[in-house]
Amino acid sequence: MATPELLPTSIAYPVVIGLSLFSIVWGVINVILIRKVDMKDSTHIKAAKKDVEQRLLQNDDLSGSVNCLNEMKKIASLIEAGAITFLK
Repeated sequence: MATPELLPTSIAYPVVIGLSLFSIVWGVINVILIRKVDMKDSTHIKAAKKDVEQRLLQNDDLSGSVNCLNEMKKIASLIEAGAITFLK
C-alpha cells in the first residue's frame, strides 16, 4: 500500500529553498525593526511607574493588578513544580 504524497518531490525543493530565503529576509527585517527601538528612552516606563505610585497614594482600587500578579506567581510556581517533577 503506497502512502500518499503530501508534497510532491518536484516542488519540495523550491518550496524549502523559498521558505528558507523568506525566513532569512524575515529575520533581517526584524533585526532592522528592533534596532530602531530606542532603549535609552524610558519615559513610558517612568510614566507608568508614576501612575501606579499616584494610584497607591490615592488608595485607588489596584486589586485587579494585585490579583493578576498573584495569579502569575501561582502559575510560575506550578510550572516550576511541573518542570522539577518532569526532570526527576
